[in-house]
Amino acid sequence: MLLKINNLQKHYRKNIALHNISLTLTPGIYGLVGPNGAGKSTFMNIISGLITYDFGTVSCDEYEFLSNEYYQNFGYLPQYNALYENFTCREFLSYICI
Repeated sequence: MLLKINNLQKHYRKNIALHNISLTLTPGIYGLVGPNGAGKSTFMNIISGLITYDFGTVSCDEYEFLSNEYYQNFGYLPQYNALYENFTCREFLSYICI
């Protein structure tokens, strides 16, 4: 899956969270590193469909962005996730994948 982000922008009132972000993500594992307030969570929330963006485009070469097929090939584990003590490791990973 090839994910293309072009001129992505997100504003919160007068604050700019993302300004003209452009990149192409090929299959693999990525890590976002930056100081607090740099827009890492905002970016991940946009490409995981949790929030909308104000300007730009997000496209996927194989699937419609945010379709069921997209979600079946996209994984996201946030920094702070809930741990369910009754789950086995396999059950928890299956739950996160869903």
